[in-house]
Amino acid sequence: MMNTMIPHRQARDGDARSQIRVVLLESHRQLRAAMVSGLRSRGFGQIASCGSLQAAIQALAEGEIDLLLVDLDDGWREACDLLSRVRGGKCGHNPFAVAIALTSAPEQDVLRAAIDAGFDDILVKPLPLEQLFRRVWRFTEGRRRFVVTHDYTGPDRRRTPRPDAPTAPMVSVPNTLAEKFRRSVTSDALRAAIAAAQAEIAYMRERARMGPAGGNALARAAAF
Repeated sequence: MMNTMIPHRQARDGDARSQIRVVLLESHRQLRAAMVSGLRSRGFGQIASCGSLQAAIQALAEGEIDLLLVDLDDGWREACDLLSRVRGGKCGHNPFAVAIALTSAPEQDVLRAAIDAGFDDILVKPLPLEQLFRRVWRFTEGRRRFVVTHDYTGPDRRRTPRPDAPTAPMVSVPNTLAEKFRRSVTSDALRAAIAAAQAEIAYMRERARMGPAGGNALARAAAF
């Protein structure tokens, strides 16, 4: 298994949150402005405020992000598809960014699509901004490992695993939100950790696709 640990560095006091890159996708202009204001008042300095899916895609293309906040109310299927592409490495530069969905319509199909897309958390609107920030801080302390199957890569979706249920391979992925909050990551180390985790996941997905026999052959080939 590859090592995706990120080397630590010393940083100036007070610069932690200002280094965290956030992409906010919220179509409602007043709510978007309130969220940006709340983020800035808490020290976040690098915020891409996006009112459309296309604007979010452009922001994701501009560099590695650490936190993705996505409103599902204006096209939840498209928003979930966007995150699926992020998790699959097809959009943006950090498939392991912490992703939080926001919705005022927590219907079963919406929630299921958000979970299957790979969101770390789903919050129901309206909610106090302080509640959102408490959830964000929780992810600076840790997050679930990623599950890797032939058709899903994202946070472990099981609340309580059944003892008799088949187990899918899991991997600890870089949590750049937490690393930057602790002022402990360099850009080069971040990119190296992301690349190492992506390579490990690609190998695990190929093993899952090939099944036990093919996976054993793949493992033997990788040993040479």
